[in-house]
Amino acid sequence: MASNDNAAQDGSRFQLYGCWRSTCTHRAILALRFHGVDCDYHPINLTAREQESPEFLAISPDAQVPVLVFGDNVLTQSLAIVSLIESLAEGSPADLGDRRLFPVDPEAKARTITICERVSSYIQPMTLPGAIRRSIRTHFSDQDDGTFDRQAKGFIDAMLISNLGLLDAVFARSDGPFALGRAVSAADIFVYPQLLGARRLGLDLAPFPHLSAQAEAMAELDFVRAADPLALSDAP
Repeated sequence: MASNDNAAQDGSRFQLYGCWRSTCTHRAILALRFHGVDCDYHPINLTAREQESPEFLAISPDAQVPVLVFGDNVLTQSLAIVSLIESLAEGSPADLGDRRLFPVDPEAKARTITICERVSSYIQPMTLPGAIRRSIRTHFSDQDDGTFDRQAKGFIDAMLISNLGLLDAVFARSDGPFALGRAVSAADIFVYPQLLGARRLGLDLAPFPHLSAQAEAMAELDFVRAADPLALSDAP
């Protein structure tokens, strides 16, 4: 597995702030493990709203995880973090060869980013039902008899199922278990955490055979096992 020497060369270390149940944090860790990059992990308790604490806001005013700190640089948003990790790996002495999260071919790279964007925009928000319900309740609802929560859950589940179905149709065009075929790409490290998150919400993935095949294939890979969120220090 390729290693990254840039952090050692400039005297900096990677500090990753995240949460075990954050699918965005999982993406960042998958990218780090894919390229053999070590980091110090700092758990942020999202249930306790630690992301809104003065201490965390002093690091990143976005009040979101993950946050990657290296030297004087602070980077947020998982797609940017994954892209940076790949760029730093490209600058290391090791030859990446075909081991890339973003393909060299422009069309394949565009398809990879398309899937990443679909996950970030349409699927990942639906795996944060508590945050969504809290926001909707704050702005639109004064019901307290449980009706609102039941309706919100129905809406979230319907949106999640619909968008997973659309994503499954995208994967159906692939000639392998992964988004682009038989080689893992950034698209896969965006999709896989969402499937685990959907399962945590009690969603059956059986109606999505191509996504289920991707999840099974990903689970067999060494770097994916090394990035298991249940192995993080804040996992239950």
